[in-house]
Amino acid sequence: MATVAAVDIGGTQVRAALIEGGGTILRRLAEPVERANDGPSLTAQVAGLVRRLSGEPLALGVSLPAVIDRTAGRVEWAPNLPGWNGVPLGGELSAALGLPVALEYDGHAAVLGEHWAGTGRGVAELAFVIVGTGVGGGFISGGQLVRGFTNLAGAGGWMSVPAPRGWDAQSACQKGFLESLIAGPALQQAAARQLGQALAPRDLFDRASAGDPACRAIVEGALEHLGWALVNVVSLLNPQLVLLGGSVGLRFAGYADRLEAMIRRHAQPWSARAARVAPAGLGDDAGLLGAGRSAVELVKGA
Repeated sequence: MATVAAVDIGGTQVRAALIEGGGTILRRLAEPVERANDGPSLTAQVAGLVRRLSGEPLALGVSLPAVIDRTAGRVEWAPNLPGWNGVPLGGELSAALGLPVALEYDGHAAVLGEHWAGTGRGVAELAFVIVGTGVGGGFISGGQLVRGFTNLAGAGGWMSVPAPRGWDAQSACQKGFLESLIAGPALQQAAARQLGQALAPRDLFDRASAGDPACRAIVEGALEHLGWALVNVVSLLNPQLVLLGGSVGLRFAGYADRLEAMIRRHAQPWSARAARVAPAGLGDDAGLLGAGRSAVELVKGA
């Protein structure tokens, strides 16, 4: 099978791997993002990391938190990596490494990874909701990634759900947006308001599980908002499986039975009866493997 290289870039860390064409990671490296505001330096860092993998990859896939033009290989907007805004990254990396390069929005890479080698393996109709410091994700339909017109299908943080009275999201334009209600920073803000202590999400969930009524109320409020979002996802997309991932999403997955019950009560009945909710299985490797999958497809299409 073909061997490919994959890179997964976050706001603070860049990771690279050599991946066998069946989805096995052969070698991996990671290091902090050095200069997020300096495009040429960041490109050189990624190229250097790929070279250090050694081996002879046939293509490179790159997952990054950005709006991208896949046809042009250009980064349109990368708020956490501003040095790449407007940069033809695909072409620059291809020239530096002598490899064809595929760029993927990180939500798409994650669902590709889970569909290829994770909990969603072989599931033809799959939704993936990722909750961490933000909310993102992606969808598989008919066994194929749904990209959307501008390559942003699955940007679930912008879904609107009813906000509680008195909700004081930091930005008025985000009031009621899912990310402002259930992501990690939102949970910390809720803890600070209601408990006088900005608990980390993991501590909030742990205390809720141990029976702390105030922490339980915060978690259950966020769980209801997530439940309404999943009701809409199931009604609109009719998935067989809804995966929850990300540091906070995996905590929510511990309440899968309650989320499924909410879906059964409120989603489109025929869609609701078939849908299951489960934790994602690849953890931080989902984006890396999804980038690898994009590179494999690039080789196949050559």
